[in-house]
Amino acid sequence: MMNIAMNKSYYHSTSSVPLVAATTGDMLDLFARKTPHKEAYIFPVEKIRLTFADLHRQVSALATGFLCVGLKRGDTLGILSSCAPEYILVQMAAATIGVILARFHIALPNDKLKNSMLKSECVALVIGTSDGDVYKRLGQIIPDLKKSGSGILQTKELKLQQIITNVSAAQGRWKSIDQVMNIGDVDPEGGQKLLEETRKMVEFGDLYTVFYTSGTTGPSKGTLHTYLANHNAYIMSADRFGWTTDDILLSANPSLSHCNSEIAHIVPVILGMTSVIISPGANVRDTMTAIQDERCTVLFSGYRSLYNLLHHDNIDQYDYSSLHSILTGGTTLAPDFIKNISTLFQAKVLIIYGSSETLCTSGRNVTLNEKEVIDTVGRPLGHTEVKIVNENGRMVPFNTLGELLIRSNFIFCSYIQDEEKTKKAKSIDGWYKPGDIAKINSNGYITIVGKTEDVIVKGGNKMYYAILLDYILSHPNVKAACIVPVPDDEFQEDFCACVCLIEEATSSCCDELKDFYIRNNDTYNCIPKHVMIFDDFPELPSGKIDQKSMSRDVFARLNLNEDWLEHRVQ
Repeated sequence: MMNIAMNKSYYHSTSSVPLVAATTGDMLDLFARKTPHKEAYIFPVEKIRLTFADLHRQVSALATGFLCVGLKRGDTLGILSSCAPEYILVQMAAATIGVILARFHIALPNDKLKNSMLKSECVALVIGTSDGDVYKRLGQIIPDLKKSGSGILQTKELKLQQIITNVSAAQGRWKSIDQVMNIGDVDPEGGQKLLEETRKMVEFGDLYTVFYTSGTTGPSKGTLHTYLANHNAYIMSADRFGWTTDDILLSANPSLSHCNSEIAHIVPVILGMTSVIISPGANVRDTMTAIQDERCTVLFSGYRSLYNLLHHDNIDQYDYSSLHSILTGGTTLAPDFIKNISTLFQAKVLIIYGSSETLCTSGRNVTLNEKEVIDTVGRPLGHTEVKIVNENGRMVPFNTLGELLIRSNFIFCSYIQDEEKTKKAKSIDGWYKPGDIAKINSNGYITIVGKTEDVIVKGGNKMYYAILLDYILSHPNVKAACIVPVPDDEFQEDFCACVCLIEEATSSCCDELKDFYIRNNDTYNCIPKHVMIFDDFPELPSGKIDQKSMSRDVFARLNLNEDWLEHRVQ
């Protein structure tokens, strides 16, 4: 691309792949006709395999059942489930009839779960087949739940009217997925007519789903997306990574509800690929057995799972020669870690950058070398613009740090029931502010150094978390790290390096780690004032580190006043 605005940090990534104007139902119809006997989804733990013909039949049955129990186009259906086969069927059935799917993480605390349900205004809720504890927790949120029998649920605050579940705690009060799926059998012709009439009304610009943010930058927010945005974001991702219909994608993520998981959920119906999905809670054996048995070509996984694979004693007993790429993102990875994973599996490591608001923004080209993948999060995906601006909103020169802005066809429509936050995050001309500090070069490669609030101002010098983490992770015994700002009399503020050690590192202590950083860093600002060792870091439901909880723990250990955090001035 020719950049007319010379030396200005702006890049527009064009694409030879046009945007696809189709709904989920349209795409599922297409592949059910073209490749009816090809496997769309494989669920190894549950030992379930669905061809495109199987998927089309079951999705149509469940969609008809949803209509028969009263769901309508434009309604919102919530889902709380860790059962992958059920999750996929519910997602596809809802999309087929224009019902918006609100995805709630099963680990959400009761107050946050209730708040999310209130905002989404879901009229029905699916609870996973094995999530009895979630049903009991729901009873605490909705006292009337225990008193209600089958039929309509009456609540004062929520619009929720129906529960769909067969967990034992429900004691048969509500219909199960199987029962809903079979409702259409009572009047097949009537059910088919109702389904066809509803599908005719569904358009690609309709609202498709609600993803909830991880909560790392404040209270979790619901992001509304259309079919057009969701499907094309992943079509462009697949184009960037060079995937074909012959690829087999294995997803081993800690949550089915986060936007990270959507790429594995949707590639079968938008690309005709096969997705192998392991329900949350999978271990190394589950993952490696799936790679070996299903001859997976792409592994999509987060840092924790990749770390466990890298340090598994018996990894060589599996055949993983089918893998050609490993897709990951969402956290800072040490360069040595990326190299080690790539070397172990003899596969390209593909870094993807995005969020609940943007879905996928950028990714690594498969032809890039290791230097480029380590230093950047790739180039913007097709049909995406990025620019870097200063505090006055003016574009800065290339390779200059500033605030990243994104504009594309994949940006969320709005935060659900939060017009004020939507206006703050999105400009009137469509530019979204993810709150990231970054730089881009003239070829469009993006380097993220941290959030706008993720900065330590030590003696007047700004140090971004991502840069500090590179130093902290340079110790051979450190497997994970995070930064917590702390007050300092001399420099006004400094930082505590919180680290988790590899299992073999029994001899390392805080003093030894700090001595290492003093010896090996010629930049004084990068040397932590404190070093703390943790067995593990607290996590949000999305799998990201719970920064607020970490800060409280550090301040308690150091006997510091937490009020200082609230009044930090960046």
